[in-house]
Amino acid sequence: MLRSETRHALRSLAALASDPGPLTIGALSRRLRAPAPALGQVLHHLARLGFVSGQRGPGGGYRLARPATAIGLAQVVDALEGPGFARSCLFGLSRCSDRRPCPLHDIWAGVRERLLGGFTATTVADLAAGSDRRKRLCVSGPRPVRQTKGVRG
Repeated sequence: MLRSETRHALRSLAALASDPGPLTIGALSRRLRAPAPALGQVLHHLARLGFVSGQRGPGGGYRLARPATAIGLAQVVDALEGPGFARSCLFGLSRCSDRRPCPLHDIWAGVRERLLGGFTATTVADLAAGSDRRKRLCVSGPRPVRQTKGVRG
């Protein structure tokens, strides 16, 4: 649902929030298992938006530009996805509305409300210090496949 730039941004912000010092693009790339060129573009964009600050040279890298508790996921998603994110018809119908709903209108309205409410209620600090399930946002990679005895995959 989120574009890869937004996913990389959220994961990068969570990693920066969990580390006291500046992190280089290389260090973030290794930690997040994400391509350095893509992270470089994302961090540059986040710096232009005021979410992170970067410092060149030895001892340089990126850090949060303000406290992690002051950066809401809704702010980041709105900045990167645009203010219309998740607000249009799932089918892409221009005439879908409460008065002329598409077949999924009511279902999508409930899902959209929960999704946007979750983004509004969650900060980067929550991502960095969240449950084990949330911490997996910071590291991606293949998930282990559980095998059941006697079953071949």
